[in-house]
Amino acid sequence: MQALSEELLLKRRRFIGWLNAGLYGFSGAVLIAVAATLHDVDVGVVAVAGLYCIAHVVGGVGCALGKRWGTLVLWPLCIVDLVVFPLGTIMGGYSLYILAETRDSMGISGKTLGIAAVVPVLLLAGAVVERFASHPSAPAADAFLAAIAAQGGSREFDQWVHSLPQDSTRIAIATARLEAQGLLHLDTATQLVRVHLVEDGLLRLSIHDCASLGRGTASWEQQRAFTTGFDSSGLAAWMEIRARAILATLRDSTTPPAASEREINDYALSLYRSLSPTDQRRYQTLASSVASATDSDVCWFTRLYNGRALQPDPSRARWVRVILSQAVAGDH
Repeated sequence: MQALSEELLLKRRRFIGWLNAGLYGFSGAVLIAVAATLHDVDVGVVAVAGLYCIAHVVGGVGCALGKRWGTLVLWPLCIVDLVVFPLGTIMGGYSLYILAETRDSMGISGKTLGIAAVVPVLLLAGAVVERFASHPSAPAADAFLAAIAAQGGSREFDQWVHSLPQDSTRIAIATARLEAQGLLHLDTATQLVRVHLVEDGLLRLSIHDCASLGRGTASWEQQRAFTTGFDSSGLAAWMEIRARAILATLRDSTTPPAASEREINDYALSLYRSLSPTDQRRYQTLASSVASATDSDVCWFTRLYNGRALQPDPSRARWVRVILSQAVAGDH
């Protein structure tokens, strides 16, 4: 009776081996076929999912052929399967039961399986940490969409997004350009609030990130760090202004007047004259060697250039327009 029971378990072991190999082989093929038809797809996610399917095929074939290594490959994979409710939970649980019952015949100790179980636990824990660490901008995205909705612009914004190539990077760039153009449509008071928020954001950033923004070479991660550093009220104000600027451009195709070259030069001269003699020399040195300037100097100038527009001055409205006009120029 014991022999029959062992023989039955080995048959079931072969069955779960071929089942895992066949199911995940088919799933991997479908995954690749579907990914090939999509324009906006995360290659990294597809690659990881593909490797996961391949590992199941390899482990499944090993189990079906009665190989010891088949158990060691399939065991941690089936533990991961448990979190895919309900099919993964059922299939993974049954596979684990059969693998555990036949481990003696494969010459595998319970301690070895315990060690193998540590791998998926660590991977799952790492995935959870990465999920929250790599998506800090989710509240920012929610706040942005809420601001668009509050302005009654959800439908027109969605229509505009769907008119673009469905590539997340291109959409982000196009949205930034649309926002920059719309800033000049806004009233002076709102523009001033935006410049205040930029000043707060620049002061929060590290010297390196601040300098990257000043040079116009900031990565998406650095730009997200700027946005996610706001408190709840600051984030709401920032997103409201973004929404108003974007919708202003969508609703009004006319191009508002940007600051003239003379106004830009006047602003630079006003900034220079407001500096101490020491800072004037630093300013001149930086202006003559921007390419080789240190992060500290570039960040200093970026904060200074933005902050000067906030100082009480009869020409402050003009200076704010200079700042925003250069933001528009920087996005083209």
